[in-house]
Amino acid sequence: EFDVVVVGSGAAGMTAALTAAHHGLSALVVEKTDRFGGSTARSGGGIWAPMNAVLNQAGVPDSPEQARAYLAFVAGDGVDAARQQALLEHGPAMLDLVRSLTPVDFAWVPGYADYYPEAPGGVAAGRSVEPVPLDGRVLGAELAHLNPPYLPTPAGVTITQAEYRWLSLGPRHPRAMLASVKVAARLARYRVLRQRMLTMGQALAAGLRAGLRDLAVPVWLNTPMTGLHIEDGRVTGVEVTRDGQAMLIRARRGVLLAAGGFEHNGPMRARYQQPPIGTDWTTGAAGN
Repeated sequence: EFDVVVVGSGAAGMTAALTAAHHGLSALVVEKTDRFGGSTARSGGGIWAPMNAVLNQAGVPDSPEQARAYLAFVAGDGVDAARQQALLEHGPAMLDLVRSLTPVDFAWVPGYADYYPEAPGGVAAGRSVEPVPLDGRVLGAELAHLNPPYLPTPAGVTITQAEYRWLSLGPRHPRAMLASVKVAARLARYRVLRQRMLTMGQALAAGLRAGLRDLAVPVWLNTPMTGLHIEDGRVTGVEVTRDGQAMLIRARRGVLLAAGGFEHNGPMRARYQQPPIGTDWTTGAAGN
């Protein structure tokens, strides 16, 4: 029995468990697969949370009015105004909490524009932040359970979002050469100091997992949720399979479902999405 049970070990789930533990609640994360990190670990690790401290320190020009106008444009009628406001109001505090309770930090990705920079409130310079390179050794043996990135790279080669933009230009721009030097320096540190530098979604997932470890929040791998436990119309826990046995985990304060999508579920994709569609058209985590 725990105060809070979180289903799914991506960035959303781990941040929720981190928050619960920060407020003095006992928390548990259950993960269906044998790796933590979900689609987050396979992603670029970018976060869109306007007016956060990292953006403010970088001098990114913005205002609450601009951010509100842009979010309203891209979200449209599909997300009510209260939830949009919640993201804008609490996003910066969320990032502050992650920075204070985990070893991961963030940096602005200059030039990574909002997807619709021409829209009301759009920022062409971009509002995205990404994790700075993180030494995976902070996780110790647990690093072996990190979901691998979408595109494998040679051992010791790590690239940030900001660097990828310039590296894609080859030798045609001076900053491409600078980015190449940074990547080569990290490779040298790996070979000499055995640093396991992680970037993008790998750094984000690893940093959050380290934060959970430090707050004594368990992450149970190979533990799929099979159902919600409901008593008197209220969700009071989750039913899972662990070590081949059915188990009930009670939740005194609540259950948070952060288990991703259904991109690898053929029948659900056929039912809920428009053709042509198929399970081979996805970069999401295999467990989804």
